[in-house]
Formats: sequence, structure tokens, C-alpha cells
Amino acid sequence: MLRYAAIAANCKKREPAPDDIVGDLPMRKLRARFGSQPNRPGLIYANGSWFVPSKVFRGAPIFGRLRPFVSERSAAEQLWRALRIPPPSITDCVDVLNEIAQATSDDQDEILVNTYVYLEQQLPRASTRELTRLRGLPLWNGSVWQADRPIYVIAHGETAQALSSHVAVWDLPVAPAAVPRLIAATNATLLAEDDFNPVVHEGAFVPGATLERHFEAAVDLLRDWLARRDPKLFGALSMPWEKLARAQIAIDPQLQIELRLNRRMPVSVAAQAHLMRTPLAFYFADSEAPGEADAGGRVIARLFTEGDRDKLALAWSDSWHKAAKGERGAVTLVQDRADGGALDSLFEQAKGTTPITRRAKAKQAHEAPKTRTAAEPSLPVRRLKRIEDLSEKIVDVAAENNEIAAKQSRRRGLRDDVPVGKRIGESRPAPQSAPLAYSAEEKEDLALKILQSAINGDSAELRDYHHLRGIGADALDKLGRYFEIKASFGEIPDDVTLLGNQVERALREGNKFSLAVVAGLEEGYDTVVKIFPNPLRTLKPKPNTSVTLTGITECKALTVRFPPPGSGLTAPEVSVEVKAGEKGTV
Repeated sequence: MLRYAAIAANCKKREPAPDDIVGDLPMRKLRARFGSQPNRPGLIYANGSWFVPSKVFRGAPIFGRLRPFVSERSAAEQLWRALRIPPPSITDCVDVLNEIAQATSDDQDEILVNTYVYLEQQLPRASTRELTRLRGLPLWNGSVWQADRPIYVIAHGETAQALSSHVAVWDLPVAPAAVPRLIAATNATLLAEDDFNPVVHEGAFVPGATLERHFEAAVDLLRDWLARRDPKLFGALSMPWEKLARAQIAIDPQLQIELRLNRRMPVSVAAQAHLMRTPLAFYFADSEAPGEADAGGRVIARLFTEGDRDKLALAWSDSWHKAAKGERGAVTLVQDRADGGALDSLFEQAKGTTPITRRAKAKQAHEAPKTRTAAEPSLPVRRLKRIEDLSEKIVDVAAENNEIAAKQSRRRGLRDDVPVGKRIGESRPAPQSAPLAYSAEEKEDLALKILQSAINGDSAELRDYHHLRGIGADALDKLGRYFEIKASFGEIPDDVTLLGNQVERALREGNKFSLAVVAGLEEGYDTVVKIFPNPLRTLKPKPNTSVTLTGITECKALTVRFPPPGSGLTAPEVSVEVKAGEKGTV
């Protein structure tokens, strides 16, 4: 090598002409002595042998021992250039790849990786002839080298392996994101997340809802970490950070993803994680997958338009585990503002006054009541209040912490069509001789009337849907807001349970879905209505066979109180509780 460096030191020009003198020889004679003399080996030593310049390449040895290389970063670089030793061309790369495809050895991954990466860099300068050769390049599908098309490329290794038994998949030894031009040039088809559809059970979003607070906290931590350490990557997210934090989550141990290709039958394979962009939703096979770099981290990283996705996946995994320990990012007030907007809208509507319609009682044909004797005791009867007695209301907003919950249950599917519904008040009275002086239907009807009065519902045209299955809510107003009503005859409960359809409706509608807890329907109790917009985010989780929400007595809600007759109130009092123990009157 020292001799090569000494000769190179005499090469004064980067590309000397044939008659230029190098040392004491013209350049043409120097080239002849290095390799143009017949029946004599060349004078370039590489890979343990002697070669003429035309058989050697300059640069990094991307072909391993299949071809000789000389380094262009050595002291002899000027000599190699003077001898016109070239770097590999695209044609040279194709020749080597074809040679590997015809060989029986399969331990050529290092050569494949280096050659593919090199080709990716050279493709912008490729000729038409070179591009034509690349379109028929043999590609390894896990069993044989395949020259015909179609052949597919899938970024995730487990999905690619599972799908390879159904369609031809290129077993690419580098990440597809590293060689996008090569994939296109070889006429391979890159399959993205959007080419697959998740196949999940209808209740998958129910257990997934229990992770949404955790997910939101992890998003805040990731945002905080990137903002402090990698502002460019922070800005590469393809959507607003607030939208990512509000993504839906589904958990299904039998999670599969389905691929439909042209006229072929759909193919389904098992998956650990999947991303749907419209609407934004993450699907996982279990509750641990969101925090794994190769599952949750991988799908989160796909939402970024540039940057190191492996770094993103690891950063997400770290954020998830920190969120599990209770850590939070520095900027995380988006949800409070969103919930507050929905609550403010209901508050302004509830402050309006709506006269209670007094309906004439329907005449009933029945036998004259028996006259009790003095010895016959009078039995107490539990009766519902009359809506006419609830003419005054007090409106306030209590502020506290917000959390969520959800569990899976077997149920009917949620209906996509929303029929006309019926008018509130059409119920059948119970016989007065019953232990309860009202029917379940009358109880539900009174709760609907009280809710209508509480939110000034006449102006919103509140409609009754509790008699219809598959709606996932009891009432709907003209603004498209859904209300699920939980009625209590006595004191307001702290726990309520949402069934599967109600949870799915709540997940689908977000802030347009409200839980209304109506308590004190019977005589002798204070009548109170508490309304929680987006209850899956504002109430606390309590594991159950379906969805139980807790925190009715303490979480932030619109609260409407109906004082008993004769209390002295002549006009509604509207107050806003800005924090525990402090009320302001409006």
C-alpha cells in the first residue's frame, strides 16, 4: 500500500491526460503496466489476489468478497482515480444481485443490505435501461427468488411473515422506509397500515375505553419529551397533538387485520397492534401492547411524516410506562377546555325558563273505591312526584377531577339509523292498588320530563328514544346531542352503569353525549338532576361486567335542583360552583 501511496503522490491532477507525466512515465504507460499487458496479472492487490483496474471497484466494499474493491479514502485515492477505477454502477449492482439469486448460499444478508442501500442512493441518476433491468430483479420471498410480480412489501415483520403464506411478500432485509425508491423501481407493492382493516368484536372499544386516560397522559409525556429534545420531530406529527390524545382505543385478544387485493378473497392475519387514521383509532390485542415499542410504539411512529421511527417507538414506550406511574407532561389542559365548552352550552340552555305543561288527567273507568272502616289501617304508598310541582329550579356547576371507565358486555349491536322517536309523556299509569303507585314506564317518563325542564328542553325539542333498542341513549335533541338517563326514586347514587350500546354511543359522539342522573322522583326526596357531558372522560372507572361510572356526587356536572313547593322560592336561582365550597350566584 505504501508503494501505491508513493505513486499517488506523483499524480498532480485528479484526472491526468494520457501524456501527463507521473514520476518518470507518461500516464498511458503507467496504465498499461497496471493492467493492459496480455498474459500478465494486474498490479492491483485486493481480496487476496491481483487484478487489472477494469476488474476492480472504487469505494466501500458493498459486494463483500464477490468483487474486489479499493478504498477511495486511502492515501492511494489519486492513483485509483488516475487509473480510472470506477465506483459500482446500477448495472454492476444488478449483476451481483442476479448472481446471488442463482447461487445456493443464503448467507448474503450483509451484501444485500449494503447493495440495496447503495442502489437507493444511485436511483435518482438511473438511466432508462437500468430502470428496466430493476423491474425484473429477483426478490427473495422467504422461499425462492421471485422475478415475476406482484410481490408485496410490509413494514412489520410479524405481519409480513403471517401474510407470506397467502401472498408473495418480499423478505426485505432493510426497513422499507430506508429504500422507498428501490421498492418502486423494482415494481414491488408497498402495503401501508391503511391497506388493512381491523377485524374486531363489537365490544372491543369497551375495555379500550379504560386505557384512554392512560393513553392521553402518555401522549402528553411524549409531546413534552419531543418539545424539549427534538423540536423538528415534535413538528413532524401528521395531525394536531390534541387529536392524537383523543384517539379511540380497542382491545381484542382475537385482533386480526384484513387485506383485500383486487379481486382476490380477503386475507386475515393475527396482529398485535393496528392503526386506523379515519376515524383515528388504535387497535391492540391486549392491554400490554400499547406500551410495547414494537406494538404501540410502532403504530404511533407511523403518524410522523419524518424522523427516526425507532427513536419514536422507544420514546413512546417510555412515555407509556411513565404515565402508568402517574407522571404527566407539562402541557395537558386540552381535555378540560373541551369538556368545559360542552358543559357551558348546557348551562346557558338550562338557565332559560320553560313553563311546565299541565296535562289534563285521562278519565278512567273503574269501580268506586271501597270505604275503609275505622279499624282498617291506611297503608303508605310510594308515589311519584307530579311534574307540575317542580316549577322552580336552581342551576349550578360543580367542579372536581375527571376520569373514565369501561368493560365489555354481551349486547345487541348499536343502530346506525335513528328513527323518529315518540313524544315525551305517553305512558300508561299503574293501578293505585299496587305497592308502588307507579310503573317503571311512568318513572322513566317523569325522569324525561324533569330532564326536559332542567335543560329547557322544549326549546331544544328533546325527543324520547328509551323505548327503542340499538340507539344507545334515551333522548336526542335537535342539535344532535344524545342524553342517557339514569333515574333514581330517592337519593342521588354515586355509581351508575352504562351498557354496551350506551358506551359505544358515548365513544362515538364524544361531547355530544351526556349522562343525566335524575334523582328524587318519589315524594319525600329532593329532586336533583346532574348532567355529565362526555361521561367516559369526566367520571371515574369502576370495574364491572359492563361499564360502571362513579363520581356522580363529586365530579364536575351541571346540577339542577327543584325545591319543594312552599319553600319560598319565586324565581329560579342560577349559581355556578367554581370550586368545592365556593358558589357564585347568577
